[in-house]
Amino acid sequence: SWRCLPWLAAALASSAVACGPGSSPAISPAACRAVRVRDADTGNQVSGIEDLVVDTATGTVFLSAYDRRAVARQLKEGGARLAQGGLYALPLSGIGEEAEVAARRVRRVAAGAADFHPHGIGLWAGRPRTLFVIDRVYERAGDGWRLSPRVEIGRLDAASRRLSPAGPHGVVADPALCAPNDVVALDENRFLVTDDHGSCGGAGRLLEDALGLARSSVHYYDGSRLRRVIEGIDFANGVAIGPPGAPEWLYVAATRGRGLLVYRLADVLHAARPLRTPLAVLPVGAGLDNLAWGDDGRLYAAGHASLLRYALFRRGWTGRSPSRVVRWSTHEVTPAAQLVYAADGALVSGLTVATFARGRLLAAGAFADRLLVCRS
Repeated sequence: SWRCLPWLAAALASSAVACGPGSSPAISPAACRAVRVRDADTGNQVSGIEDLVVDTATGTVFLSAYDRRAVARQLKEGGARLAQGGLYALPLSGIGEEAEVAARRVRRVAAGAADFHPHGIGLWAGRPRTLFVIDRVYERAGDGWRLSPRVEIGRLDAASRRLSPAGPHGVVADPALCAPNDVVALDENRFLVTDDHGSCGGAGRLLEDALGLARSSVHYYDGSRLRRVIEGIDFANGVAIGPPGAPEWLYVAATRGRGLLVYRLADVLHAARPLRTPLAVLPVGAGLDNLAWGDDGRLYAAGHASLLRYALFRRGWTGRSPSRVVRWSTHEVTPAAQLVYAADGALVSGLTVATFARGRLLAAGAFADRLLVCRS
């Protein structure tokens, strides 16, 4: 359809398949397997795990998922009800050599909302344990649907790890957030969120995609209000702060820019006006997606070897999309990158997130139906 053309035009501008940093991956695809995830309550398969985060203290990995292709079909057909997503908790101890694992829902639909499509997630592992969730809510608008994204803040119960709303300020919605993508927690109330588009729709969005304009941004929520703190990014995607325990730097994945942007966290939080120039740009031979710290103290990123192939894959026009996983092993401003995983997508295509926990690489994709598990 004509609606796909702008995305493809932008992808063509940066579609070369690059080998990524390093001469050979640290983990061979032969050491990996695709694991089916099932909903422990319904038995249904969990598809579209766009993001995941590991709570090392409790040995739990939280999964954010919904079937994006099913939702796209329903939006096009004008259905009365959309397929819903879920947040899931999966014990790391349960990920062995089995071909299938069961994950328990920690939250279904936010209080007062009839729609739930979680995207990027972030964890505050202090007290109280808090999960930040980007919810791409669809609301009825005439005969169709209107996207009304928000960031939800939920407290994790210590005993059952169930998620409950964080009081009256547990939902942050702002018209300035056009397409929130990923979120990182600063404490139990504050967060930074990427917005992968500068235009919320119409001709501006079409031009932004078709011409590959660097108009995306990062917003800061200080506990009471949201404000833009970085702008001029070429498709802002994953976001992270580090090093763990004493964060000094802010990292932002620029998907179309094929690089990792590095900022000083204090400069971002206290800037009088939005920053436009990072301290460093670390080029990577892939269109980076989400960022996540592994329990080995290194920053991991999943990415797309070819943005064109990924554009075709997400629309179901091809069955595979090659992926890369890279990591940075130091906490300096310009750390050296290492290629961890490179594959054509035969096991799991279009990886959007990866991390390392208890000696294994865990990765997943927003349009895939399996979890990738690799022995290191």
